[in-house]
Amino acid sequence: INPGALAHYGIALRDAIFSYKGEGGASLFKVGPLSAEFRAGEITFITGGNGSGKSTMLRLLTGLIPLDVGGLLADGEPVDADQMQGYRDQISAIFSDYHLSRRLYGLADVESARVHSLLERLEMEDKVSVRDGAFSTVALSSGQRKRLALVVALLEDKRVIVLDEWAAGQDPHFRRVFYATLLPELKAEGKIVICVTHDDRWF
Repeated sequence: INPGALAHYGIALRDAIFSYKGEGGASLFKVGPLSAEFRAGEITFITGGNGSGKSTMLRLLTGLIPLDVGGLLADGEPVDADQMQGYRDQISAIFSDYHLSRRLYGLADVESARVHSLLERLEMEDKVSVRDGAFSTVALSSGQRKRLALVVALLEDKRVIVLDEWAAGQDPHFRRVFYATLLPELKAEGKIVICVTHDDRWF
């Protein structure tokens, strides 16, 4: 992606409300109203206690669950139902309950040198390789699996990257790499970077 093409891109929630409903349609838990804007070339950290709605907000923002009330916007324009898949296609997300596949779906033409470079940067080159469009293994520690998921997200090279407590479970070395190196690089590339985190001392 050309960073110049992203310079003015933004996504937003406007007066967004979502309710988890139980049997009979009664509201059990409500998130909102939420209004927030996220712009290209900015890093946004989202914090809050367990159960405060952080992950739900991310799922609303990424179009994975529909709003009850309010709007989801891209470049200031409402995202309609028939535009939702195109909107989602601009986003790479690693949620706390992510699934890591061995196969690199949608990345058939990725350059092997690029994959190896990213594996090296995240110190995974001795544990994982890529053959025939798939990782050699995903039988790794939780921290290593998150690093591999981040390799996939970086290879996808989307306009928006959403990271839900990615640094949780990483050792101090990789927390430093994440906050001091990787996030600033994504910002410099003009990406919208959104992170749920509890690492106050870093950001």
